[in-house]
Amino acid sequence: MMPVEEIKLAVNFKIDLVDADEAAISEIHRLFKEYRKIVNELIEYSHSHGITSFISLHHAKYRELRQRYPTLPSHYIVTACKYAASIYESFIELKKMGRCEKERPVFKGRTIWLDRQLFKLDVEGWRVSIAVHGGRWVVLRLLHERYHERFKGMVLGEAWLVLRDDGNLYLNVVFRQTIVLPEINTDAKVIAIDINENVVVYGNDDFIERFETNEGIIRTRYFLKRRRI
Repeated sequence: MMPVEEIKLAVNFKIDLVDADEAAISEIHRLFKEYRKIVNELIEYSHSHGITSFISLHHAKYRELRQRYPTLPSHYIVTACKYAASIYESFIELKKMGRCEKERPVFKGRTIWLDRQLFKLDVEGWRVSIAVHGGRWVVLRLLHERYHERFKGMVLGEAWLVLRDDGNLYLNVVFRQTIVLPEINTDAKVIAIDINENVVVYGNDDFIERFETNEGIIRTRYFLKRRRI
């Protein structure tokens, strides 16, 4: 029987804000504001009580936050607990290694963790639906290239909504796929290759080479030019 392995690949989509509905954008910005507030409150609680466990933090704060944010989909509070616990745990590790001088971490609110209950991805129409307040959903168009076609047959995982400093909005999605591993000659030299949108990295235990293609940047530039024309 051939060995199998599940691989995870992350893909980045830029969200088209040019044709987006103003009400939808307003809802998304409201979401970022409240999510930042919740995560920082959870970090403060973790710091005050020495909590690095998601389960303990969820048990202590979920019900209270659910009552204070009744129109916010409950899974945002769940992912906020995961985020806060992860951030604080990493902070503690950095403090132990002497690599952090801050008293406690601060979440700047540029990322929202979306589990599978908070978004729907239409890979045929290249649109994403995101759950917002009051049981509503906003639909946003994704800018895509031929590169993104390869993910259509893969299993959809979690995602992150990212707001850049320049105001652009991105959706980072994780896809999973089970692959069959070929039989490998143990005496052969194996080279691993990682092909990303703008960078190709390859190597093994003896060497690593990195080659920047900037392909994604070039494709996006010409896509925007064609759309303007």
